[in-house]
Amino acid sequence: MTQRELALAVGVNHSSVAHWESHRKVPGGENIKKIAEVTLTDPASLLSDAPRDINGAMLVTDYRQRLLLQRFLALPKRAQDNLLELLGMTMDVGRNIDKKRHPSGSE
Repeated sequence: MTQRELALAVGVNHSSVAHWESHRKVPGGENIKKIAEVTLTDPASLLSDAPRDINGAMLVTDYRQRLLLQRFLALPKRAQDNLLELLGMTMDVGRNIDKKRHPSGSE
């Protein structure tokens, strides 16, 4: 996404996005929220020290991950919570299987 495309999607002028990207200014709360929606990014991650692309956003580039995220966002909150719990349990099961395969911790 170019600076102009982001500016249009967020509803600001191009120079605002240029200032954000060059760290001369920080977007306000509403703009952070809009940027997160447009880029399918968690607003908190936009303010954290997490790894970012050259534009400062954590973008999902893998098609399957993007599709999963889009479908997740389309779910009602209760269904999102249920899915997150299920994913957590799935990760726990995977870790337990790995521990049984490699009991000494050396993989």
